[in-house]
Amino acid sequence: MDVRDVGLGGAPDSTILAHALRQKLAIVTADLGFASLLTYPLGSHNGIVVARLPQELSVTTLNKRIAEALKGIAKEDIAGALVIIEPERIRLRQA
Repeated sequence: MDVRDVGLGGAPDSTILAHALRQKLAIVTADLGFASLLTYPLGSHNGIVVARLPQELSVTTLNKRIAEALKGIAKEDIAGALVIIEPERIRLRQA
């Protein structure tokens, strides 16, 4: 689900987080603001995945890289966690 598909394109991060909490969804984003543990403490959400990948990647390639990175992480491990996907590594911070 894309934020634009639910009328939240351009919405503030807090609005997007509130929607994700209501719908029990994890957030997958390139917005580094969501990586702030002070603003979004571990365990206070359904999971945040931040993709720090080259911006010149096509949407198809970007989605494929994110899906491949998440294959190795159990759904239960993402809940409440912060996952950072980088070209050469994946970092998982859990509560």
